[in-house]
Amino acid sequence: VRAVVVSQAPPFPHATDRGDGTASEVLLQAPCMNGSGIEFVFIDPLEAFVPEFSVLFQSCPGLKWIAVHNTNLREMAGWIPRFLANQSAWHLVLKGSHLWRPVELARHVPRRREWQLWARGD
Repeated sequence: VRAVVVSQAPPFPHATDRGDGTASEVLLQAPCMNGSGIEFVFIDPLEAFVPEFSVLFQSCPGLKWIAVHNTNLREMAGWIPRFLANQSAWHLVLKGSHLWRPVELARHVPRRREWQLWARGD
């Protein structure tokens, strides 16, 4: 199984010398183009990870498993399960939660962190 782990990573820079984002997208697409490509992705980003996930999702036809941490934090990866739920081939197979250390920010951050594991069924 070939996997990608995105954990506590800053957003991937999309700016290039040409200003069209092409070079950055190729770097994200490259693991998907080699051999059987990426089959498993674990996502635990510090930010929403929208353009990066979109590139991986569209560029990796062999993607079969997606694990998402902090699904209850809408500012981070919480949008990804809602997106997958609207895709006919993707199914929630496992979910859970755990307690995390207190985090002090201007906005409320829940101590209970939720995670989900999705599988493609086609």
